[in-house]
Amino acid sequence: MKKEEFYFDSRDGETSIHGVRWMPDKGEPRGIIQIIHGMEEYVERYEDFASFMTSNGFISVTAEALPKAAQPGISASRIPRPS
Repeated sequence: MKKEEFYFDSRDGETSIHGVRWMPDKGEPRGIIQIIHGMEEYVERYEDFASFMTSNGFISVTAEALPKAAQPGISASRIPRPS
């Protein structure tokens, strides 16, 4: 499995969002799986799942949710929720 990390600008034009793309080592990909995780999650948590998917010929892609991307190093569970 090949792992590529990338960054892209969010819609606000100020925040850089971290993403990861996992690709099969060989062969033509069968498809692409986009992983959308919850606010308490992070992209690396899905590496085992991505490994399973790439071993079956699929590219897997995910990116951090905006609150985590906007505040690197801060767990989403510590970000104040609107009241």
